[in-house]
Amino acid sequence: MLSLVTFSRTFPNDPLFLSTRLNLSGLNLIKRSRSNFCAN
Repeated sequence: MLSLVTFSRTFPNDPLFLSTRLNLSGLNLIKRSRSNFCAN
């Protein structure tokens, strides 16, 4: 996670990296909601 922050500071204006990071966070949200749904 720390390396990701450092990477974003190194390339703050990279749209591809920003969209990839958004996609990864979205996938994490989907995984979390699915695990919660399975738990219920």
